[in-house]
Parts: sequence; C-alpha cells; structure tokens
Amino acid sequence: MLEAAGALLAKEGAEGLSVSQIAPLARVNRGTAYRHFQARVARSKHELVR
Repeated sequence: MLEAAGALLAKEGAEGLSVSQIAPLARVNRGTAYRHFQARVARSKHELVR
C-alpha cells in the first residue's frame, strides 16, 4: 500500500490524495487500507508523545 501511495503522490501530488484512490492500486479493499493507515497514524502519534 505504501508503494501505491508513493506512486500516486509522485504522479498527482498530495492535494486530494485519498485512501479511496490508493486502495485499488494496492489491490486491497478500502476497509483494509483505512485500517492500515489508521494504525500507522496511531503509532506515529504514540511515538511523538514519548
């Protein structure tokens, strides 16, 4: 999924980039993509608080 996100980011920029666009490129459903990115955000926030 990160590879798909990176490809979209390079092609179209950050403006309007969404999980709904990333999911089909990564060949996963949107629910899986949202859980993946939410878990990463939660871990990042936890590390910042430490």
